[in-house]
Amino acid sequence: MYFIVVCDSFGIGADDRAHLYGDEGANTALSASTGINGRKWLFLERLGLGNAFRLVNEKELPSASPVPFPEARFGALRKRAPGKDTQTGHWEIAGMNADISLVQMPPEYPSFGKEITDMLTELTGKEFLGNKAASGTEIIEELGDEHIKTGKPILYTSADSVMQIAAHTSVIPLEKLYDICLKARRVCDIYGIGRVIARPFENAPAGGKNRFARTLDRRDFGIALPAESYFTTEFAKAGLTRVAVGKIGDIFNEEGFDFSYHDKGNTQCLSRMTEIVTGSGDRIPDEAVVFVNLVDTDTLYGHRRDPEGYGREISRISSYLEGFCGLMKPGDVLYFTADHGCDPSFRGTDHTREYVPMLVFEKSVTRSPVSRRAPLGEMDLGVIDGFDYPSKDIIRRVKEAAASK
Repeated sequence: MYFIVVCDSFGIGADDRAHLYGDEGANTALSASTGINGRKWLFLERLGLGNAFRLVNEKELPSASPVPFPEARFGALRKRAPGKDTQTGHWEIAGMNADISLVQMPPEYPSFGKEITDMLTELTGKEFLGNKAASGTEIIEELGDEHIKTGKPILYTSADSVMQIAAHTSVIPLEKLYDICLKARRVCDIYGIGRVIARPFENAPAGGKNRFARTLDRRDFGIALPAESYFTTEFAKAGLTRVAVGKIGDIFNEEGFDFSYHDKGNTQCLSRMTEIVTGSGDRIPDEAVVFVNLVDTDTLYGHRRDPEGYGREISRISSYLEGFCGLMKPGDVLYFTADHGCDPSFRGTDHTREYVPMLVFEKSVTRSPVSRRAPLGEMDLGVIDGFDYPSKDIIRRVKEAAASK
């Protein structure tokens, strides 16, 4: 079984095209590490995260130093496609030629011009509040009361190619919000906007600093895929069962998957990974590719510029993966990577263009991983052009296994 785990936005330093996006100096992993005062991400360190980081940085990562005998092959991936958005990042990981530029809307009011908002109103029967670039948590605080009073949904964007529509669940029920977003998708198709995201919210618990809180019922409505991915081509031809966990199904418009679990947040997604690797849920064959997105690092900590929270979440993921790797069967492979950066200490609230880590852990048939005794050079993948290394490596392994039979 092959697991591609995307730790959303966990970049390891500005890449050689970061200057084109104003992202020189961005380094998500370093900011998250600094946020927890250098406490160790022990298992990720053992896998070789610090070694991967050092490939593209002059300094070491405080929370994961380079180790002489990493337990995983390690590398740094450079994105081939333009941009720094969620969709093209994941598409490239899945082997898709995603050399397209999705349209980003201007940050200043009105982000969406009159022609777009007129079409939205005609299709949905709704007028909208906001219409600017904003943090999702901040704009619902700013406009939530007016939304409740008028019934008008809140419309906003970010530096990503996205239209986000927020509504209180007592004002616009969930299914109605989804319907509004489906109609908005038709408008965004005309203008090449990558995603429409439904952002339901509700009253926050009493005693907190915020009036409102987003629910876990977010849903993404993506643009038509620009090309085929390995999930619809190579993996299907190889007879692999294809599994999506988290927002993966939405990113790929549910194309190419035999199972798609719309789990919300990291806790649910990690639980699903445990269920799959132990076989305690649906009967998923051993010959399968499981594509997982761990979204909370991006949405809860990256965009909200919370380096301490980001660092704590990486600690939690690191601890989880140690137990998960213990559950893997001999021959199972884990690919740990990311789709872009979102430096929690950087200016603004948006994604950052960065290299991402590539850690490849293969469960050995022996009790002690062979990689612990392998020379460091044999584990070093170097800096690789393209995020599609995991997909290509899986097919390589499948072909080698077939040839050896």
